[in-house]
Amino acid sequence: MGKLSTRRVPVEAIEEMLELYRHRYLGWNVKHFHEHLLRDHHFSWGYTFIKTQLHAAGLVDGPSGAVLTGASGRGSLARG
Repeated sequence: MGKLSTRRVPVEAIEEMLELYRHRYLGWNVKHFHEHLLRDHHFSWGYTFIKTQLHAAGLVDGPSGAVLTGASGRGSLARG
């Protein structure tokens, strides 16, 4: 249990990504920022990881007012 993952992203790399967003891409949506990170800066992380990091740093909004939905997507978790 005490072993670190070999896939763990270095803290320095996360800081570099956050600095890029703060100083060069501020205001961009996560999708476009992710595309540019992959293409122009040779990052290889997934969209969800990047979105989570930006949200945790308070740089992007999360889903405001999101409604929890069931598998049908109609807003009801239980039928009865």
